[in-house]
Amino acid sequence: MEVEFTVEKSGDITYVGILKGLDYSIDEEVLRLLKAMPRWTPATKNGVPVRYKVSMPITIRASRKKERSSQELGRYNEL
Repeated sequence: MEVEFTVEKSGDITYVGILKGLDYSIDEEVLRLLKAMPRWTPATKNGVPVRYKVSMPITIRASRKKERSSQELGRYNEL
């Protein structure tokens, strides 16, 4: 997956977009998270803050939940 966004002079994130998506629901969640990011430190040119565009890859890994053994489930039911 690859995303892009603009970091404004204030450090706010704007113009968030997906360049290379995975799946609609995953893309929507990534957009939500990008829009909710805290302010970044803006780039500077000659000591003055400037806006800049960022393109970056994002790696998403799916994890499998550990299957519980019958002993673990038995202990859970006893509680």
